[in-house]
Amino acid sequence: MKRNVRLCVFLVFVFLVCSLQHAFAQLPDDIRLRSPTRAFNEHHYFAIENGLIHIKERKEGARWRLLGQSGHPEDLLHNPVTQAPMVEISVDGPILIAVSDTQRIYYCINGYDAPDSIKWSDHWGAPLGNGPGISLMKGVRSWALSQDDLDRNKFYYDQNGNAFPCQVTHIYALSANGQEIHFADPWTPPDWGYRIAGPFRDRFISESLSAAASTLFVINRYGDMYTHQNDFDIGGGNPFFQYTYRDDIHYDPNNDILNYVLARKRRIPDQIWYRQPKINGTITKNITIIFPEDGEPGESDRILRVEGFNDNGVAGYYEKNLEGVVWSFVALPNHVIDEQDIIENTPENMTEYTLGQAPEYAFDGTMKNVIFGPVEAKLSQFSLVCSPARLKLKVDEGLWIELKMHHHLQLRTKTREHPGEDGEFVDLAGAIEIPETLANSQDERIRSLLKRYFYAKLDNGKKFVKIRLKAKTDAVWLETISLSMEMDFQ
Repeated sequence: MKRNVRLCVFLVFVFLVCSLQHAFAQLPDDIRLRSPTRAFNEHHYFAIENGLIHIKERKEGARWRLLGQSGHPEDLLHNPVTQAPMVEISVDGPILIAVSDTQRIYYCINGYDAPDSIKWSDHWGAPLGNGPGISLMKGVRSWALSQDDLDRNKFYYDQNGNAFPCQVTHIYALSANGQEIHFADPWTPPDWGYRIAGPFRDRFISESLSAAASTLFVINRYGDMYTHQNDFDIGGGNPFFQYTYRDDIHYDPNNDILNYVLARKRRIPDQIWYRQPKINGTITKNITIIFPEDGEPGESDRILRVEGFNDNGVAGYYEKNLEGVVWSFVALPNHVIDEQDIIENTPENMTEYTLGQAPEYAFDGTMKNVIFGPVEAKLSQFSLVCSPARLKLKVDEGLWIELKMHHHLQLRTKTREHPGEDGEFVDLAGAIEIPETLANSQDERIRSLLKRYFYAKLDNGKKFVKIRLKAKTDAVWLETISLSMEMDFQ
C-alpha cells in the first residue's frame, strides 16, 4: 500500500514537472508587444500560461520560471493571496496587475524586485489603497495598466507649458461598445464610475486600448489612431491641487520641483486627442504604448507599437515615437499573428465612419440672483464626461449671448458605477468662460449683465468664472464660487 502511494506521488510530481517544462517551452525569448497574457517592464518579462504567472529577468542567460514559489499572487512570506487561475496581466513600470478567472484584480507595487520578493495584494480603493478590492469591469473590450511616477517620468507639462510632478496609478478599461473609457485608481472608491472622454467628444469607437505613464493610445477598425494624456490628477480631481482653465499662466522658474507648491495652478487639459499618422501596411488591432527605458521626463517620450506584417509578409510591429511622423518596421522571428486580429487599414482617415452617438443633453433654465432677478438661460451640448457645453443667456428681447461652460471631475467618497446616470446628482467643478468679444463689448446691456451676475472685470481679455455643479442626465444645477449667481436647468 505504501509503495502504491509513493508511486502515485512520484507520478504526480513527474506530471507537474513535465507540465511546467511544456509551459516554459511555449514562452517567447522576449516580449515586445503587450497582450492580455504577455507584459514587460524595464527589468522583467511576464507571461500567463496554464493559469500561472511566469517571469523572466531581462538579462543574458535568464530563463523563465514561476513567479514566487507557486505562480500565483503571493505575499512576502510566499503565502498565496489566491489559488484562483490567473487569466490576464498588465504591467507598467514597477506596478503589476493580474486578473483571475473570476475577474478579481490583484495588485503589486514592487514589480522591479527579484522574482521571489514580489508582493501582491487583493486590496484596492479608499482608504489609501487598502479598500475591499475590485474586479475588472464587466464586458470590457480592452484594458491596460498605467503608472506615471517620480522615478521614471518625474513630471508632466500642462497645456500652459508648466511642469508638475506626477505619481498616479490607473487601470483604464474600454467598454464593450468600444466608446466609453473608464478608469479605476487605487486610492479612489473601488468602482468604474470615473471616465475620460474619448476622441471626438466621446463618440470614437475603439477596437483596443493601450496605456503607459498616463498616456492613452486607441485604434479603430480602419487603423485610425489617437493619443491623449489624462488621469485623475491631470484632469482636475485631486482636491489638494489648484486648477485653472486660463491659458496665460506661466511660472518662472518653470521647475517641476518648485511647481510642486500647491498654490501653483495646473491647467485643465482640453479634451483633444491627437491623431497619429496612418501606417502603410497590414496591421492588427493589437497596439502597445510604452515609456522607454531611457526615456526623458515629460509628456512626449512614449513609444507606439502596432502589430502587423511588412510588405514581404514578415510578422512584427510598426514603431515610432509619440511625436514622430514616420513608422518603422521591426521584424519578430517566430511571431504568430492571429488573422482574426487583422483590421482593414485604409490609407485615408475613416474616423467619421466609426463615430457613435455620445449622450449629450440640452436644457432650458433660469439664472437667478436675489438682487437682480431671473434671466432666461439655455444649456446645450452638455455631457457628464465631455467638456465644454454651450451656455446661452437672454440679455434683452432678441439679444442672447453665448458662453462656454467647462467642467471636470471631482473626488467622490462613495462607490458609484454610473454617477449622474443613476438618477442621483454627481458633483463637478468648472468655470464659465466669458469670451474676449463679450468682455470687450460696448453694449451696456451685456456689460451690465456680466458685471452683476459674474462680478466680471471687463475690457481685459476673456474671463473665467469658477463654478460648482451638480449634474445628472435630466437636470443641472450650478452656482458661481462668489455666490452671486445660481442656475437651474431641467
